[in-house]
Amino acid sequence: MPLAGTAAHEKVGPSRDPKGAVEAICRVCPSLTVGSRVSAIFMGDLWEKAKFAVLVSILFLTPKLLGSSEIVRLPVNPPVLKNALEQESLGLFPAGDFQVTTGRCNDCAAPKQALWYFQDELIAVPKRGLPVAGFDRTLPYLQDVAQWASRFEDQDRLPFPPLVWITAPQILEHTHLSPDGSSVLAPNREPIHLTLTPRIPTNRSYYDRSTVTFFQNRSLRIRGSSHHEGNSITFVARTIWPEDYLIKSEQLVLLPLQPGESLSRLIMDENGGAQGAFIARLLWKRPAAESLHGAGKAVLGFLLSGAQGDDDESLGGHFAVVTGKLGPEGEWANWMVNNFYNLDYESEKGLIASMVPMDNYLMDLNSGQSYYRPAYLLFAVLKRDRMACRFQGAVERVYNHFYRHDFYYHESEANCTGISMDPLRAIGWEIPRQGPTGFLKAFGAFWYVSAKDLSFANGERIYDYLMEERTRLLPRVAFEACGYDLLQIVEGEARAAKRPLSPYERMLE
Repeated sequence: MPLAGTAAHEKVGPSRDPKGAVEAICRVCPSLTVGSRVSAIFMGDLWEKAKFAVLVSILFLTPKLLGSSEIVRLPVNPPVLKNALEQESLGLFPAGDFQVTTGRCNDCAAPKQALWYFQDELIAVPKRGLPVAGFDRTLPYLQDVAQWASRFEDQDRLPFPPLVWITAPQILEHTHLSPDGSSVLAPNREPIHLTLTPRIPTNRSYYDRSTVTFFQNRSLRIRGSSHHEGNSITFVARTIWPEDYLIKSEQLVLLPLQPGESLSRLIMDENGGAQGAFIARLLWKRPAAESLHGAGKAVLGFLLSGAQGDDDESLGGHFAVVTGKLGPEGEWANWMVNNFYNLDYESEKGLIASMVPMDNYLMDLNSGQSYYRPAYLLFAVLKRDRMACRFQGAVERVYNHFYRHDFYYHESEANCTGISMDPLRAIGWEIPRQGPTGFLKAFGAFWYVSAKDLSFANGERIYDYLMEERTRLLPRVAFEACGYDLLQIVEGEARAAKRPLSPYERMLE
């Protein structure tokens, strides 16, 4: 059987494609009023025997600001109200292979420890009879992942995730907001009352009048639920996503990085993307490539939220790895974000560590990253699905161990960055490490903080931070390391430097 999301004739075996087949790298920055900047790298099929890579940076603005925002005019389609799994994907997986339930289900294949966190939350779980990701109770989680990855090429099908947090039972597509924001169009084009999921009291970044202004005149995709009261219908929105958030790979224009430019500079430009105009920039392209078409191809990406360097709260940021498929019109709302947070703390925004669709991750009215900080996405659109599948299967096993507390979230030793980077390396992508900040700084900081705070625990905490390897500790460092390594591999610099490449890394060439 083929891997999930692959054509029926595709095999999982080693690629026989010629080397040196990457075609392009580019950057995109749109100016929007809601959301955050997204940077992306993607690689995919250009011709039958060629691949291409593209670096894209997409800029969204926060919902509290009123920056200039050019709306992409889309074909006028009638509104559609559907089940959240109808004609959808969940990352690499057809959503029709899942069913909607809550964590209180008694017959789900997910570990009971995982279900406990979602007792009153809507989740999608695989239907009976489908292969579901497991785990080895006898092995440390990374050893389990490495052992599973070593047998990946022999597997017939990618195991399904034990659960995906979808948050709402319905999706209203191709709808529009009324001028006052009180209603949206129903499938019969009649207005229906719109209400919002209640704001969590501790959430300080929420939908307001400027958000209404941004969403007006846009075609919208809304996750939520409809309720009938007599002859009236109310739709309660949980996530609102602009349908003109599209990645049109074939429209990108070549403009290579100039001397002095860097991924870091792309992140920090214009105060990290808080305000700015839409731009699309192709950074690298194989001379023989005349056009780029990534639609329908699997993606593997790196998502950085915050860390743009313009305020103390954003210096740390958040890091996650993404999989999915680029839609026929450049859609990416249903990509899967493998989102890790501390399971043992109550999030002020209602976040729960989980696999979650991209529109929920960025645009959930309470937990959406785009409501309070910029985000940057580097992704690769792949000629063959198995590179993304290998990571997704690996991280599913990590989640099983994580929910069971086989290992614990830790601010330095196992935070969102470390938990995400470790399975990448375990499956064979040895992204170069940068080492710790340094022992002398850590030693000095330990005594300084211990004395200042009268707490050896606080001193130990800063010591642990400064002694942890930086690509496992710092989201932005990991993000840039992934991007630079991908660029070096596709441009041949890694091989020219006589770096021994793993089989997984050779598939990126």
